[in-house]
Amino acid sequence: MNQPLPKHITDIIKERNILRATKPADPRITTLSNEITQLIGKHRAEQWKAKLDQIGDHKKNSHTLWNTINYLSGKNPPSQPNTIVTFHDKPAMTPEQKASAFNKQFVNTIQHATKTTNRKVDKHTKALSSNPIHITATQVFDAISKSSNNNSTGPDHINIRHLKHLGPLAIQYLTAILNLAVNLNITPQIWKLAKIVPIPKPNKDPGIGTSYRPISLLSPIAKTLEKVLLPHITQNIPQTTHQHGFKALHSTTTALQRLTNQITQGFNQKPPPLRTIVVSLDLSKAFDTVNIHSLINKLHQTTVPTTIIKFIASYIKGRKGFTQYQNANSKPQQFKTGVPQGGVLSPTLFNLYTSDMPNPPAGVTLTSYADDMNPAASHQNYHIAEQLLQPYLHDIFNWTESNDLILNPDKSTATLFTPDTHEHNITLNLTINNTTIPTVKNPKILGLTLDPAFTFAEHAKITKEKADSSIKILKALTSTFWGKQKETLLATYKTIILPVIEYASTVWSPIISDTNLQKLQTTQNNALRIITGCTSDTNTQHLHKETKTLPLSNHLKLHASQLRQKSQLPTHPLHDLNRQTNCPRQKKETIFENWNGKTININNNSATPPTPDSTSENLKKIHTIAVEECIRSYKPNPILSQPAPDINQSEQSLPRKTRRILAQLRAGKSPILLSYMHAIDPTSHPSPTCPLCKSQEHTTQHLFSCPKINTTLTARELWNDPVAVAALLQQWDDALGAAGGGAGSSLT
Repeated sequence: MNQPLPKHITDIIKERNILRATKPADPRITTLSNEITQLIGKHRAEQWKAKLDQIGDHKKNSHTLWNTINYLSGKNPPSQPNTIVTFHDKPAMTPEQKASAFNKQFVNTIQHATKTTNRKVDKHTKALSSNPIHITATQVFDAISKSSNNNSTGPDHINIRHLKHLGPLAIQYLTAILNLAVNLNITPQIWKLAKIVPIPKPNKDPGIGTSYRPISLLSPIAKTLEKVLLPHITQNIPQTTHQHGFKALHSTTTALQRLTNQITQGFNQKPPPLRTIVVSLDLSKAFDTVNIHSLINKLHQTTVPTTIIKFIASYIKGRKGFTQYQNANSKPQQFKTGVPQGGVLSPTLFNLYTSDMPNPPAGVTLTSYADDMNPAASHQNYHIAEQLLQPYLHDIFNWTESNDLILNPDKSTATLFTPDTHEHNITLNLTINNTTIPTVKNPKILGLTLDPAFTFAEHAKITKEKADSSIKILKALTSTFWGKQKETLLATYKTIILPVIEYASTVWSPIISDTNLQKLQTTQNNALRIITGCTSDTNTQHLHKETKTLPLSNHLKLHASQLRQKSQLPTHPLHDLNRQTNCPRQKKETIFENWNGKTININNNSATPPTPDSTSENLKKIHTIAVEECIRSYKPNPILSQPAPDINQSEQSLPRKTRRILAQLRAGKSPILLSYMHAIDPTSHPSPTCPLCKSQEHTTQHLFSCPKINTTLTARELWNDPVAVAALLQQWDDALGAAGGGAGSSLT
C-alpha cells in the first residue's frame, strides 16, 4: 500500500511545484492540485482493491483476511524499525539496546526479598515421597491436537504446528520423555526459558518503552506437558465459590451475573430499598508478583500428587526470560517472582495462590475473576454498608501484604448503586491503608460499565461508539462495485462488531431502555446495509432476512434464555439464582425473572433433575423458538406479497456488484429502477416509466414482465435462481444499450 506514485501523477506534481516556485499566482496551481488529489485518491482506491483481491476470505486463506482486519483496527500497527525507544529517559537506538532495555522492563518488575522460610519450603519439597505418574500417548496426542494453531516459535525454535505433524512413533517417544521428566523431576532448562516479544499497544507512542506489552512464548513441548498435568491440579486444589476465573462453567459473565444480582435484589426491595456499594480492587501485575515459595507452600497444603508438586516446584523456580526485538536477543534474566506468563498452569496456580483470601464477613460478598476482586455490601443505609465493608477491606489489604501482592487504593474504585437520585453524587468514605478509595459513578468492572441508577445507559453509549468505530473496517472491505462477498463481510461483523455489542448482554439486556437498545440496533442495521449493499431506506426486516441475522432484541433474548437454561444444571455456578425468593417490587429485571418476557423459559420436570443431555436439547428448542418468533414477526416481502424463501447458494458464485443489485431488487429499492429513482429524486428522474416499453413503471416486478424482454423467469427467481436473474439483468443491459443507453443502462 506504500508503493511510490505512478509516473503520470508525479509528473503533474512536478509541474504544479514548478509553477508554485516560478509563478505562485498562476490560477493553474489550484486546478492541478485538485487534479492531483483526485488522481491520488483513485490510485489509492485501485491499490486497495488489488490488495483485497489478493487476500483470502473467511474460509480460504483466512489468516490474510484477519491480518488485514487487525491492521485496519489498529491491533497490528506497522513496525517502525528506526524508531528510538526511550526507557526512563534513556534512549535505546540499536535493536540490541532495545532488546536489553525491554528485558529489564519486563523481567522482575518489582523488588524481591528472599525470605528465611524459603529454605524450609525447599526442604519440605525435597522430602516429599514420589509415587509414579503415568502419562499416556493418548493424553499427549489430545493435548497437542486440542491446542490452537500458532506460527510463533518458542525459545526452542519449535511451534505447535511442528508437534501436530508428529506420527504415532514420535508421539510415543515424546510421551516417554515427558514421563521421565515428571517422575525423575528433571526439567530441561529450555523448558524454563521464555522468549519475550514486545508488542506495541494500539494508539500509544512507539517511542516510549511502556507503550509495549510483553508476549511470552514458551516451549510448546513444555506447554503440552502442562496441559497433561492440569487436571491433576484442578481436581486437587481448593475451589472457592467467589472465584470465576479459569474454571469450568465459569466466565466473566457468571461473575458479573453474580455481582449485579446483588444490586438488582437491592433495587427490588420495598422502600427503603437496599443500597449496594461495590469496591473494585486494583492489584498491580498480580500474576508477575506471586511469591514462588509461598505458592509452593500452598501446593503442599493440597491433595495434588506429590510427584507433580515436586515437578511444579522445580518447573516454576529458576526460570529465565530473554527479549527478542528485530532479530536481536537480550541476555537471559532470571524471574524472581511470578507464575510463568503464557503458561497453561499459571491461571490455575494463581487461583490456588488466592484461595486462602479471607472470607467476607456477614453482610459482605466477594466476586472475583482472576485478579479482579470486587467486594460488595448492601443495606438500606449506605453508611452501614460502608461500615460493613471497611473491616473486610482492611483484612484484604493485610492478606495482600503477607502474600507479597500490591494493592493500589488509588487505582481501586468504590461505587454506590441506589434508586435515590439524591445519593448519586455522594462521596463514599472507604479506605485502604489509610488512603481513600476514589468514588466513581461509572466503574468498568470486567468490561461492563455500570452507573449508580443501574440503567446501563453509559455502557450502551460506550458500546455504540466502539461498535460504530469497527464498522469503518467493513466499509474498507467493500465498495459499490467491488469488495469482499457478503458471507465474508458477515463473518467479519460477527467476529469484530457483534461481540462488542453483545458482551455481558445477559446482565444488561433485561434492564436497558428501549431507546438505548434502538441505538445499538441502528449500529447493527448500518453494518447489515454495508454487508448487503442495500440502500439507506431499505427496511430493516429485509436486511435481517438477507443475512439470516436476528434483530438485536431477538438475539439478546436468545442469549439470555440459553444462559438461564444452562443455569438449571445443579453444577452451574448460577444455579441458586433460579431459586431466589421473588422480590416485592419489580424495578430491575434479571434473566432469572420473566416479568416482561425477556427470556424463553423451558422448565425442567421437577421430578427429574436436568442433565447435560436434557439441557443441550432444551438449548436447541430455545434456539428454534427464538428463530420462529422472529420469522413470525416478519411482514410479507413487498415483491412477492408473501414470506420470502431462502436465497439459493448459487448466488455466491456471482460478483459482489451483481449480488448487491439482486439484494436491492429483492427489496424493490435499487438505483437501477427508474421508479425508485423517481421516488427519491423526481427532478433528476422525472419519469418512473420503463425506458423500453414506455408503458409501465420500471419496478422489480416489471423486469420480469416487460414485453420488450423475452424471459420466462418470475420475480421469485431472485431467490430461487439468482444466476439466471443475473443473466436476465445482462439482457436488460444489452437492450438498454441498443435502445440508446442513458440512465439505468448499466445493470450488471
